[in-house]
Amino acid sequence: MKDSKPARNLVAPTIKPNESRQRMRNIENLLNTASNAIQSAKEEYHYLIYGTEGSTQEKKN
Repeated sequence: MKDSKPARNLVAPTIKPNESRQRMRNIENLLNTASNAIQSAKEEYHYLIYGTEGSTQEKKN
């Protein structure tokens, strides 16, 4: 993450900075978990359809 300080107008004024940082970290962790789950699902789908284990990412030229 580039900047750990969110924009002032992004978060409700009733939320304290420490809570905001904690919740932002929680969101980041949840998004990472979701990304990993999506990658696993892509790999399982690829195996189910093609019968081989391989890279599911296609290189675009």
